[in-house]
Order: sequence, then C-alpha cells, then structure tokens
Amino acid sequence: MEKKPFNKRRLKYGSLATVITVGFLAALVLVNVIVSLLLERFPLDIDLTPDKRFALTEDSAAYIRDLSRDVSITVLAAESRFSAAGSQGNEIGDLYKQAYEVLQNYERYSGGHIRVSFVDPVTNPTVTQAYPNESFTAGDMIVESDLRMKKVALNSLFSYSQSQYDGSVTYRSEAEQNLTSAIMYVTDENPVTVSVLTGFDTPDISAYLELLKANNYEVVEQDLLTGDVDQEAAFVILPQPSGDLSAEQVKKLEAYLDNDGNFGKGLVFVASQTSPVGPVLKSFLAEWGVSVGDGFLYETSDGNFLQNPFNMLNRIVDDTTVEAMGNASAAPLLAPYARPLELVFGPSASGDGTYASGNRTARILTESSDTAVVIPADYGEDFDPYAQPQQSYPTMVLTSRMKYEGMTPMTSYVVTISSPEMLSSTYMTYQMFSNSSLMAAVNERLAARKAQVTILPLNISVNSITITDAQVKTYMVILVILVPVATLAAGVIIWLRRRHL
Repeated sequence: MEKKPFNKRRLKYGSLATVITVGFLAALVLVNVIVSLLLERFPLDIDLTPDKRFALTEDSAAYIRDLSRDVSITVLAAESRFSAAGSQGNEIGDLYKQAYEVLQNYERYSGGHIRVSFVDPVTNPTVTQAYPNESFTAGDMIVESDLRMKKVALNSLFSYSQSQYDGSVTYRSEAEQNLTSAIMYVTDENPVTVSVLTGFDTPDISAYLELLKANNYEVVEQDLLTGDVDQEAAFVILPQPSGDLSAEQVKKLEAYLDNDGNFGKGLVFVASQTSPVGPVLKSFLAEWGVSVGDGFLYETSDGNFLQNPFNMLNRIVDDTTVEAMGNASAAPLLAPYARPLELVFGPSASGDGTYASGNRTARILTESSDTAVVIPADYGEDFDPYAQPQQSYPTMVLTSRMKYEGMTPMTSYVVTISSPEMLSSTYMTYQMFSNSSLMAAVNERLAARKAQVTILPLNISVNSITITDAQVKTYMVILVILVPVATLAAGVIIWLRRRHL
C-alpha cells in the first residue's frame, strides 16, 4: 500500500493549536491564583439583591477598615448552620445567611484585625468556661478584644412583626446593627457610663436600656436608697417611683447635677402612668421648670393618633434635636398615654420659644397636636372629651443649667418624659417610628458624645407572587411543552443544515 505523504501543514497548525490551548489553560490557572490572592487582601463583593442585604453598609465598612485593635468573634455553632442556611429558600434561612455574610465581610474589611471562628459547643463544651457569669445558647456570639467582651445573643440578630391587617409577617435582620455595635463597644477605650436609679417600684423602661446598650453605653444600676449617685456616670435615669422621694435622695440628685460646681451631668426623668408625683419630687422638678399634670392626653382629631385616641402622634419641635436625628425625624413619633407637662418658668427674653429662670432654661422637645385635651385618670362614661378645651401640650422637655468658666460653657441637663410608653419595645424597636432615633439624639446630647455609627434593621421578607389557576396552566404549557418542543426543533434544523458542511 502506498503511504500518504507526511502532512507538514496539519502538524504545524495542530501543534500551534495545542500550544495555544495549553497556554490558555496555564494563563487561566495563573489568573485564578492571582485574583484569589488579591481578593483576600482587597475584598470585592458583588451583591445583586436590590437592597444589598449581603453587603456591609458604608458606615459600618468604614468603621471596620479603620480598626486598630484586634477583635475575635466566636460563633457558638457549626459553620454550616449559617453558611448553608440560604439554601432553605425561606426568610429564616436568609436571616442566617445574611448574618454569615456580615461576619465574613467583617473579616475581609478589617485588614486582619477581626477574626471569626465557629465552635460547636456540643463537641467543644469548654469554649464558654472562661465566662462563668454569662449564659449561652447555641448560635450566640462572643465578641472580644483585649479590653472587654460582649455577648451577642442569636435572637438579637433577627426580629419579626405580624401585620394586624392581613396577618403577613415581616422579618428583619439586625445582625449588622448589633454586631457592629458590639465591636465598637469592645474597642472603645472610654465607654460612657449611664446609671439607672433603682430601689423603687417604677415603670418598665427595659427597651430604653437596650437602646443604650446597643449604642455602646455602659449601663449600671444603682440603689438611690443606699448610696450616692455615681459621679462617673455621664447621666442618670430616674423612672418615677410609685411613692415620693425623700429630701435626702433629692439632695443626692442635686449634688450629682451640680458636680462640685462643674456641672456637665444629666438626668432623665420618666413619669409614671399610674402614680401621681409626690410633693418632694414635684418641688425638685419645679426647680427645673417642669410640672407633671394629672390625667392623660387624649387626641380629638382622627388624623393625629394611631388605633386609639390615647395613642397620640407627636411632633418634634426642637431644631437641634431634629438636626441630630436627620432623616429619622420624619418618621411618626408616638406618645401613648402621655401625662400633660406644664412649663413653670416664664418665656425667656430672647424670644426664641424657650422658658427661663435665672441660669436655667427649659425648651420643649416634643409636643402633642393643638387638638389634644386632658382626660382625668378616673373619668366616667358621661365624660365628653370633645367638650374639653383643646391645646398643644409638651410631652418631653429639656431643661439646662449653664454657667461659663472663662469662655467655656458648662451645662447640666434634666429631661422630663411624660410617657413611659414612648420607651416601650413596641415603638423603640421598629424604625417605622422615630422614638428610638429621638432617644438616641437625646442620649448623645446628655453625654456630649458625637453620633455613633447607625445601622438600621434590614427587611428580609420575600415578596410573594400570587397567580391564578389559569395562569399556572398557561405557564405550564409554555415552559413544559412549547419551550422544549421549540428547542428540539431548533436543534434538529441546525443539525440538518450542518451535517453536510
């Protein structure tokens, strides 16, 4: 048989194709290695969700980039509990997955200052032995620096609410909000201390205290019956006792606010819904230009309350407070079952809407609408609220006592809040209301502290698409029959046209 001549042209182009293929594959491997190394040093995230739910907010990312202290975050769970949760296809899975991505981004953006580890307490029961004063459950997180530690409970990372209208449930992620706050707390060299004065039967202000803790205040309790007020506290909180204060206890408050003539202290007084203000406490408040009236405020205009006329919408009237709150001041402010406040001082000579006596000045922070009336606590069925005189009433008042040391102003404050319900979890934990933003601004003012990083809860709820049975059948015909048949026909036509080439 005659041998075919050696095809040099085929060898030439075949070898060239082989070299190009091998070179291309080698280049892919090299690029992959280089990109992986770069991504470890310079994280690049592409979050295609419309609300960027798996990316850090810019404020949080900027704070993490500027960290100079090492922080460890220990998650008391197997990593798969968080990392694989997104495959569940529901809101709960998304919440876990979003928290996992927040943790990963902390590590990426921190330049090596944040290390995240997952430790299953079932297989490693000794992981929590170093914290005998804390109780942990699976999924809790330990955030720690060389200064201090803070526990972040798993249930603090998520929240949900159910609509009273259609029963739908809205899920929110508060993972970044609480974890960034914890990182700020454990790296803050000089945390601000706030003292809660106890020893009395007082209104519940637990949601307010949680807000303080979430914003990196060190909250401590102090019994006013047995000790003096801690002068190290930036401000103190006095929920109204069911009985009166003693003259000695008032002297403790006055000594604290005077601060050896240096001022610079603050007091938040929260009025009770159930108890009248005793004469000693009433006299103390009058010295700060405020009187807490009897009864409750009632709204006579349908557009100025939520659900019931005692659940009043208020307005924020202090410009400094509005500026500190930013866009949050536009959200509704609720003051349910508020007591009417009255200003004891006369209008100041400055004509700026404040009230003054000596070196003390009172200004209204929030007030009701001018269609509010006062209803006695013991009103009967024959009481007609619409026959009462209507006017605007203060619901939160800030009184300042100022002096100058040279050119430097020195000020102590007393804030009077007429409704403990303003501080309830119903209104303090949802960003649809401005109650928490208002109190955050008041706190910063009392503590003379610059605003901290603020991260709002993230809505994780999935929008459902409702379709009819007829639409289901139409989509099934299109996707199950027409599309496969069209794809098969196109393939056959292409094959017939190309098989003779």
